[in-house]
Amino acid sequence: MADDPFSIFPYRWPLENSGNSWSAPRIRMPDFFGFQLDMQQDSWVYDGHGVDTSGRLWHLFFTFGRMSFGSRALAGQPVYVVGAAGPAGSMEPVTRYGFGLGISEDPSVPASLLVQRATDSLYDVLFTPQAGTARLRVRYVGGNAVGLRGSRYRLDFEDSPAGGEAVRISLDLTDEYGTKLEGDSGYVAPAEGQPGLYTYEVTQPRLRLESGVVAIGREETVLTSGMFWHDRQAYTLSPGDSGGNGAPVDASAAETAKPARYSLYRGNWIALTFLNGISGVLAPMWPKVDAPHEQWIVGSKVKRPPIGGYGNLYFPEELDFRNGGMRLKALGPDPDFDVNIFDPDDPSKSPTWSGEDHVVYGTQWQIGFSEAVTALGIPATVYVKALIPGCRIAFPAQNSFYEGAAEIYSDRECRHVIGHAFVEQMGYN
Repeated sequence: MADDPFSIFPYRWPLENSGNSWSAPRIRMPDFFGFQLDMQQDSWVYDGHGVDTSGRLWHLFFTFGRMSFGSRALAGQPVYVVGAAGPAGSMEPVTRYGFGLGISEDPSVPASLLVQRATDSLYDVLFTPQAGTARLRVRYVGGNAVGLRGSRYRLDFEDSPAGGEAVRISLDLTDEYGTKLEGDSGYVAPAEGQPGLYTYEVTQPRLRLESGVVAIGREETVLTSGMFWHDRQAYTLSPGDSGGNGAPVDASAAETAKPARYSLYRGNWIALTFLNGISGVLAPMWPKVDAPHEQWIVGSKVKRPPIGGYGNLYFPEELDFRNGGMRLKALGPDPDFDVNIFDPDDPSKSPTWSGEDHVVYGTQWQIGFSEAVTALGIPATVYVKALIPGCRIAFPAQNSFYEGAAEIYSDRECRHVIGHAFVEQMGYN
């Protein structure tokens, strides 16, 4: 392997060395790890929690992707990368961005985002910016086949802005579970009757952090353990959309209809990795609140129950009876989970954070589970608390969102850790 993680050997994907001859590779999961031209957007997210040599916790977040808006011309597609890191106790992580044009599967074809076609022994993504200085590479480095339990990966992120602090992050990850599906066999939709994006989502819910280094400015920190969640999403607008906003437009109003801008959804996405080996994802979708600064006040206990959503639980391989794990109900008289702000009786006592755009995000929650879930060894109520309050991601000319690492506690005082979490808040603008 080259000493420079951002240099890449220019071979073409259809050929793979098999013994003493070259042959076409056996492709196991190209649609899970590669990009999807039939979808309008692709994104890859690596959400992480790390522990350094002093026992200090770290928030770690990386995302990259493309936004084609329906175009199949690879050379002109906008692409991006974001990396964020910071220790628990800080108010905001160090967050860096990179932007560019073009996506390619072929290393010999210039593009800011190179996503080579995945095979059993190849997963390699390289982002080279045209605007900004942040760059990233994620690749398979051995172990079991790509996407399967026991496969190993390397993530390198680097940013060296002129006149600013340099950032360098290197992480070694091992897949403990293999690749799983979210929602209904990977399909995730907005709440019924609501505009938005439709997605196909798969995940690697337990990527164990074996070792790593975070260097910010002159300070270098060694990471000795942690847990990551890889979320892979491909997006498209509603098939019936003719107005750019995810909902059909009446033909008589076509001339005056203007496209609207929507986030993926208005809601929370919460990934859970319990210390007992169970992992899960909860995604309640919330109704729009007239007072925008109160959008974070959510949950059935404050009379704002979800209007849609889904959930899944994933188990160690020997217990997993299907790839999507156990499906959890988000709605109905007896839902499997109930996400609420930390103190529904007095929202003013629930911690929040607000950034430069004055959008208010929650930073602490309580989650209730049904008897079917608690029978598996998960407490009836758990408490989730963000490691760093201000984990906003703000793209130019786009709605911002919140993505942060958190801890899971069994007690309201948040003293007894029983797992790690990664919380997203979208549509709170």
